[in-house]
Amino acid sequence: MKYNLQALRAYAAVSVVMHHILFSVQNYLAVGLIARDYMVGSTGVHVFFVISGYVITLTTRKMESISSFIHLRFSRVVPVYWLLTALTALMVLCGFKLFGLHDIKPSSIAASFFFLPDFVNGQLIKPILFVGWTLEYEIFFYFLFGLCMVFKRNLDALIVSSLILMLWISAHFIQNEYIDFYGDDLILCFVLGIAIFFAEKHVTLPATACYFGLCAGFVGLFTIDVDHLAFKNLIVVGASALLVFSALQLETNRKTVGRGFISRQGDASYSLYLIHPFVLQFIGKLSIVFGLNTTASGLLITAIAMLVFSIAVGYIFHRTIERRLIRAFRQRTPIALAENRG
Repeated sequence: MKYNLQALRAYAAVSVVMHHILFSVQNYLAVGLIARDYMVGSTGVHVFFVISGYVITLTTRKMESISSFIHLRFSRVVPVYWLLTALTALMVLCGFKLFGLHDIKPSSIAASFFFLPDFVNGQLIKPILFVGWTLEYEIFFYFLFGLCMVFKRNLDALIVSSLILMLWISAHFIQNEYIDFYGDDLILCFVLGIAIFFAEKHVTLPATACYFGLCAGFVGLFTIDVDHLAFKNLIVVGASALLVFSALQLETNRKTVGRGFISRQGDASYSLYLIHPFVLQFIGKLSIVFGLNTTASGLLITAIAMLVFSIAVGYIFHRTIERRLIRAFRQRTPIALAENRG
């Protein structure tokens, strides 16, 4: 286990939660204490994608079949997301105003369950469970990697990287909503994650350089909130990669920070990412009921409660539901049954 990656997973999930907390308190509270929309928390998604590029490359070096890859990755991502997406759809159809949804079109339900971007009159519509937009990139990345596994080891990673780079370049010259979506700067994080896997075999940094890299990486993430800064999205992509690479290199120096509690939070990061919107909305409405939405102290109490309960509920959900769903999916799918017979 890469303990420092676990720490980064935990950080990335919590940073996204804090990003959404800022938006939530602005929506629910009657006091305008936040002068602008700070986006730095959203960079947790960039870190997730770099880690994904690295981990997928690492794990596929040990796999013999495409079916095994698809089975393992989809069992990790799909069951929990489908469960919470179905829950969201059911609640909205029953009349609950969840995540600003008032009604749901069948096309939106289908797009959400199949991890596809949904466009209406050229405008991108987020999935029913809005945080699922990142999974549309993840599943696309898995799809590309799965297809390219027919090639020799290491050649598959090179081809995947080349295809992503071509798609990214195409988005700058071809006007198409799907190319624009999949060719977003974010997708470069996967390429850098792949590059980190191969660079790690040939580069060893001293601990001092690793600490410097971590500091520089975190500073780089904040450039997303610098107005009128050219190429700031690319800077954030690079900063995310620097964070991941420095954390991995630090572990080669026997310096780890992701053990114990932090490691468990890293394990629960996916559950935290998916479940926290429900927690934030529930606590936000409670803050109005108890009159916490009219004072600065009420804002602080609400924000802290949102963060603490999101982490707690995410961990409980991971331990009691996510792990069981993954286990059941891996044991009962046709691929798993065929492999067991073999």
